[in-house]
Amino acid sequence: MGKLKNIFLRDWHGKVGALIAAIILWVIITASQSSIITFPGQIDVDFKNLKDGLAVISDSDAVQIKINLQNTNLNQITEDNFSASVDLSGLGVGTYVKTVDIISKNPNVKISSVSPSNLTVRIEKKLDKTVPVRARFDGSAADSYGASDTEITPSETTVSGPESIVKDVNEAVAPIHLSGESVDFSKTAQLFVYTASGDEIKNITLSPNEVDVQVGIVRVGDTKTVGIKVNLTGNLAVGYWISSISTDPEVVNIGGSASQIAATKYVATEPIDITNLNSTKTFSAKPDLPSGLTLETKTVSIKVTLNVERSDSVKEIAVAPNFTNLGGGLAVSSVSPVKTLVVLSGSPEILNQVGESNIDLSIDLSAYDVGTHNITLSKENLKFPSNLTFLSFNPSELSISIVRK
Repeated sequence: MGKLKNIFLRDWHGKVGALIAAIILWVIITASQSSIITFPGQIDVDFKNLKDGLAVISDSDAVQIKINLQNTNLNQITEDNFSASVDLSGLGVGTYVKTVDIISKNPNVKISSVSPSNLTVRIEKKLDKTVPVRARFDGSAADSYGASDTEITPSETTVSGPESIVKDVNEAVAPIHLSGESVDFSKTAQLFVYTASGDEIKNITLSPNEVDVQVGIVRVGDTKTVGIKVNLTGNLAVGYWISSISTDPEVVNIGGSASQIAATKYVATEPIDITNLNSTKTFSAKPDLPSGLTLETKTVSIKVTLNVERSDSVKEIAVAPNFTNLGGGLAVSSVSPVKTLVVLSGSPEILNQVGESNIDLSIDLSAYDVGTHNITLSKENLKFPSNLTFLSFNPSELSISIVRK
């Protein structure tokens, strides 16, 4: 026992010093190690080297990245520290799957991964179209006041972008928020383009993209200017979609108690049945006012024009197949091609929202054994949004190799 004690106590100063040095070295190594985290923002993708006269539609215009921080605090990093791009050099009209190139401009920040790493892009002919600009109001002026005449300068803008999108654009909107005004006012408003269902349209540019709006404010009592929401029921005829909805009048002034007016964002129409509608049609619909509200103008009915067009927009989406019911002890070793293009048609606003995540391509392998098999795809292999129409696969046949595990 004494010998063992002497072993630990002999040269104890040196042993303690070595222990302290080891601890310091561990701290230095740990501090110098980097950490991988998900960057909280998204990085906009720049589409480079597109030929003149063409426009691009992508299934995503931004990517998420994971980064490797080295001696850098996350709060020192912004979206401007990165650039993401897709090179479209030499590409013509068609659908392509392209790699996203991501660059860190900070030497202490490394890119660990990017999602998605590939984007499906569709290149189309570019179309320029001049459309009128109108104001859209929300909010409310001061008590007993409302919006009156509106003057917009310039009164038109040019929409540029993919032909399949721009051809159906009929107007641009200048949103104006009323917040207690009691006198006329002017403001510069940014322009937007919306689908018939109210979603903002992307992949386009506007020139100019801002307008000057002069808004007249008049004393009207306890009223508020609101827009009109068209209430539709039923489904259009198969293969048709609503490209735009317009109303006459475009806005109405409502009256009522202060609390009711504050809570009202729009006036809805009574339901309009569009079952099997396959052409443009104008309906007459009564306003559906909540109890206690009145219309300041004697609007008995609202004219609602639905522009109905045949679905002629097409999108090709690259989809990787899923395999089901493979026999025990077997595995898929290769698939050629890795992804196949699923060609769908439908309204542009719906197609713009659909990507690979919305489509399931499943292949039942219960009847296949070891070997290489050429399997012809059919619509029965596919699940996709019901408001789209399936057209074809490209290619329509997959070569699948099965091996034993």
